[in-house]
Amino acid sequence: LLAENLMHPAITNSGFKAAQKLIAQLVAVRAQNPAALARGALLKAVLRSGDPALREATRKSVDGLTEAEVKRYYRSAFRPDMTTIVVVGDISPAAASRIVGRYFGGWRAGGAKPDILLPSGVRNAASVQSVPGDSKSLARVRLAELIPMVRSNPTYYALKLGNELLAGASSPGRFSADLKAAGLPVSSLSSSIVSGSSRTFYLIEYATDAADVQKVAGVIRRDILYLERRPPTEGAFVRA
Repeated sequence: LLAENLMHPAITNSGFKAAQKLIAQLVAVRAQNPAALARGALLKAVLRSGDPALREATRKSVDGLTEAEVKRYYRSAFRPDMTTIVVVGDISPAAASRIVGRYFGGWRAGGAKPDILLPSGVRNAASVQSVPGDSKSLARVRLAELIPMVRSNPTYYALKLGNELLAGASSPGRFSADLKAAGLPVSSLSSSIVSGSSRTFYLIEYATDAADVQKVAGVIRRDILYLERRPPTEGAFVRA
């Protein structure tokens, strides 16, 4: 079934039309969604003009697609030299290889292999973007920075450790402790490192009273700078 789906997908005219209609409706709804608008504003703030990640589907672009274009794209992008098959279970590598070869052995790639690597990261300039939401008293905030570092860089692990010291999933981090000490109510506080083969994002997200947005951001910035200038205590380091 897996081989049949990948090598001979049933892209019928009726199925294409149904999917096109549904996706066009979803895209139109998303275009009015505050969370989607905020994500778009964030990407425009941290990425250079022309970056592929800035491309957004619109109802017009979805409605303009043809069945022939979708099939042509499928043939160019869904190909064996861009596919990884993972087999898990009570089976030997040799047996798994024989089965995969039996069903996928005739799959061939045609044409040049697509370039799917995103542009390398360049540090973004500081900016503030605001998107109106449903609540006037509560604000959801994302602090983001594009770091010119790839996932395979050994520094990635130091960054992960530093993030654990600050945001602490396994132990109370500095962010939570200092925000509590400052009397700043924050919910949904999270910090993550999204890293790939060409660039890395550092993201901090939280929700707080609209009047406290800058105060919370100030505490977070101060904590990051503090970690840069002073090493953590041995106990905090061991816990992280």
